[in-house]
Formats: sequence, C-alpha cells, structure tokens
Amino acid sequence: METVNDLFGLIIIAFFFAFSVGILGGIVGWFLGRRCRESERPFSYELKIESKENYDRYRLLVTSVNGEVKEYEIGIE
Repeated sequence: METVNDLFGLIIIAFFFAFSVGILGGIVGWFLGRRCRESERPFSYELKIESKENYDRYRLLVTSVNGEVKEYEIGIE
C-alpha cells in the first residue's frame, strides 16, 4: 500500500511540474509573439494599370510605414 501512495505522490508531482512548465512556456511564448508583432512594419499596396490598351501588364506599388516605395511589374501570360 505504501508503494501505491508513493507512486500516486510521484504522479501528482509530475503533473504539477508539467503544468508549471506549460504555464512558463505560455508566458514566454506570449512575450516573444508580442515582441515579433511590434517589430513588423505594416505596409499598404496599390495596384495600377499601366496602360488601358494593354491589360496584361500591371504595376504594383508597395509602400512601407517609413515611406519606402517598392515597385513590382506583374505580367499575365
């Protein structure tokens, strides 16, 4: 009977250890996720048709928050 109580005690200790590690991992993950979201730079984009006669060429302008504009040309074949 004493070994059953010892085994039951070990199971309870293991459960609380796993629970505390899970809580700690969740807190660390939440902080890391929050930090990554703050470092992202949102952007806006605008799609313009280059010429009305040629609808298979498009120009994509991507503007970041700091004002940097990148231009991409998209062709449909």
